[in-house]
Amino acid sequence: MTENVVETRLSPSKSGLETGVKTKTNLKHYNTDTHAQAVKILVHFIGLTGESRNIRLVLQSLCIQLAEAYSPHTQLSEGLPQLINEFHSLLGLVGAERSLMVLLDGLDELSEEHDADLSWISTPLPPNVHLILSATTDSPCTHTLQSAHPTVLSLPPLSPDDITAALETKLRTDQRCLQEQQWQLLVQACLSCPCPLYLEAAYSESRLWTSYSSQVSLSLPASLEGLYFSLLARLERELGRQLELLELLARDEKVLQEVTSCHSSPSHSRVPYVLWARLKHDLGQHLTEVRTDRTWVYRWTHCELGDVCIKHYLKTDDSRMAVHADYADYYRDKSQHAHIFQPLAWTLDEEEDCEGMTKSYRFNLRKLHGLPYHLVRSSQILSFLSECIFNYEFLLHKAWGLSVLDIEEDLKKAVLPDKVLVDVEVLSGALEMSREVLLQDPCQLASQLMGRLGQMVIEDRPVAKGDPLKFSYLHSILAQCTQSSLPVLLPSSTCLLPPGGLQHTLLAGNTLHILPCFCSGVGSFSLSEARVKGQRVLYAVQIVGIAVVGNLEPAGHLTNVTALGGAQRGPFAVTSESDGSLRFWDLEQRRIIRSLDPVGGVVGDSITLGLDDRMLIICMGQSLQVREVESGRVVYSESDSVDVPIVTTTCEGQLLVIFYDGSHRVKVFDLASSCSLLHCTAISMEHEAIHKDRSILLSNSSIRDYVLFAYRSGSEAAVFSARGGAVLSVLSAQHGAASIQAVEMTEDYLLLFCRYPYKRGSEIIHIELFSTVSFLYLRSILGCSQDCISQVSGNQAGTHAVAFCPSPHTGITELVTWNLETEDHKHITRFPAVLTKGLCFDLRLCLGICSGEKYLRLWDLTSRINDQALTYNIHKPRSEGTEEIIPMGKTPR
Repeated sequence: MTENVVETRLSPSKSGLETGVKTKTNLKHYNTDTHAQAVKILVHFIGLTGESRNIRLVLQSLCIQLAEAYSPHTQLSEGLPQLINEFHSLLGLVGAERSLMVLLDGLDELSEEHDADLSWISTPLPPNVHLILSATTDSPCTHTLQSAHPTVLSLPPLSPDDITAALETKLRTDQRCLQEQQWQLLVQACLSCPCPLYLEAAYSESRLWTSYSSQVSLSLPASLEGLYFSLLARLERELGRQLELLELLARDEKVLQEVTSCHSSPSHSRVPYVLWARLKHDLGQHLTEVRTDRTWVYRWTHCELGDVCIKHYLKTDDSRMAVHADYADYYRDKSQHAHIFQPLAWTLDEEEDCEGMTKSYRFNLRKLHGLPYHLVRSSQILSFLSECIFNYEFLLHKAWGLSVLDIEEDLKKAVLPDKVLVDVEVLSGALEMSREVLLQDPCQLASQLMGRLGQMVIEDRPVAKGDPLKFSYLHSILAQCTQSSLPVLLPSSTCLLPPGGLQHTLLAGNTLHILPCFCSGVGSFSLSEARVKGQRVLYAVQIVGIAVVGNLEPAGHLTNVTALGGAQRGPFAVTSESDGSLRFWDLEQRRIIRSLDPVGGVVGDSITLGLDDRMLIICMGQSLQVREVESGRVVYSESDSVDVPIVTTTCEGQLLVIFYDGSHRVKVFDLASSCSLLHCTAISMEHEAIHKDRSILLSNSSIRDYVLFAYRSGSEAAVFSARGGAVLSVLSAQHGAASIQAVEMTEDYLLLFCRYPYKRGSEIIHIELFSTVSFLYLRSILGCSQDCISQVSGNQAGTHAVAFCPSPHTGITELVTWNLETEDHKHITRFPAVLTKGLCFDLRLCLGICSGEKYLRLWDLTSRINDQALTYNIHKPRSEGTEEIIPMGKTPR
């Protein structure tokens, strides 16, 4: 943190949540003093409203502000991991001409959603971005903040001169004065607890003193907690006298007759409004009216008073749960007050010109937020499951009025001790798979649930009479879908992918989540900081990172990923986004290690690394660019080609081989010699190829100087020698009906993925294996008729081939594998997205990018690669448990 930003005027207060008001005042002063420095300031006060306590919504608000300032056309996400990545990506756009300061006040007020995740704070910041955070020393978030090694500024106690000046200013403003003994009592009390919040509360109490008040009756406890207890005791005495008066009036029959004649008697007992009006008046500045959930509500101005009220009135867990249960009954319309009406939404009929009547909805956000919260806090988990989680109308209105992400946050709270809720896991998986659809159109909730879970529920039948069902709640929610309050289209059978299967990890850059170890107490602060429990401190975060480039760890992509390439040495990858910028990934650590800016407006649709990952080859349409990774310098480029270049490397990345889609021309460059041209030749095969779009097929891997290539839908492939600039051998498929779909190479085998006609007009994949030494045919491995291969990759050990099978028609991609030795063919997983590029470094690190996404998907196949239940060798007889199969022939019985 630079010295001109960390100034004492940003840390005037010490305790509670009063720093919000003080920070506002001092930021105004700070802004005018630093106007010449052109510092942009973003301030967020956490806990001021209900929405500001959710870390996901806080980050979303920050990203919206940053996008408006630095990247107006950025499409922002809604999920927490994606928002963390976009937050750091937007910070990377802050220019050196105007620094940015982000102030988050009251981090300890974050709610339990996402475990108040603060891991994103530990990510290094750009040098011209400053992050200032405030929290109390006894809050759980302090441990996470300390892990970022920030500059800690403990807000100092008020000096005697500050206390005297502040009190005199308040008295002068209110045109009041105190007796000498009263003045000494007030000053001595503030000196015993020299924090601004205590001073405010003590002065507020002194305003009730009169000049004739007895000195014996005046007292100010020496702690903030004691002062609040004294406040509550005073209110109890004063309101108790009013209750006595009301009781006496109720005994007067004439008074009751007059009241009854003017006001109809309610059918239920209720607190007189005058008591609430008096209590609200007496609490004064201790209550604040704030807007949350699109309505106005009251909250404690400072959470310290709320904590004191809980200690005083709700001393046991049962008493606290009883209060939450009352709130839950209020939202569930189970209160004895029949006039209370809490629907999920209010419907309004609106008339539109020439279009008749239309309905508009005003959602009851307080119920949608409050009912799950209070049911969980009152330990009514079963009611929470039946009335919220597996209540279709509740889920529909919550997804519509709020977001499907709020439902996913509720699902994490559905936990029963000593019992695994299978229904919750299945519903959570279904909503996760349907998230993108429901974010755009929440009214498709019924069709998404029926389409994904319908078959699972149909098959959930007891094996024998009296056996329990596997699912306890899914049957009910699907039945409710058929009675939706909105017109919906329901599928008659399962038409979408069901939940389950192999899960993927989203790589978005700075999203590696480290679970903090929370501790109680003051932590490891210095003694001067720990003298007052609950002391407010400021964390000035300007972290020096351990990154490859400078001090800053690069952020992820802000726009869609367009290309993916794999490194030759180690599990590293490179990606390109739609603005042409490049990111280099360390897949073991799941993070970005460096970035490169675009050059010449080239936006890669294909990326290849060569020369021990020191050279980068980028293709965009008919253009090609070769750049040095370290410096970013362009060493070779061409843009005058009529045909689209298709590139690969060989000789351990030293030689760059370029085929041209639509011609027979091949170029070979030596990357070690400044990309000098070695060969430019025309190749020919026994059968003339029919050129069309994407007709060239190249192997991703290479041995020696070999490049295996073929023409799509042809029946032969060839081995090209890059050093010799000639075709060494032509490999013909075993039948003329073959249609080659992909080629790949391992240390032992040359692989031709051929599609052959199969039964009843379908087709089947054959993998034909040829020797890398003699180029002779060895054997074939059969696939199945469901394999629609688009891309093929082999693991580094050469034991398995992994194929990516996207279907643009269904929007589903399937990952399938072959064991090249045992010939096992497995369908590993399916997911609802269209994969555009996939790589497999080893079975732990299978990587892919999907159309329209800013993130990478990473799969670990090791957990399923030996699962025999996934084997799909339909051409082999099933022999589990059978030692030998003997054909019967015409043997008589």
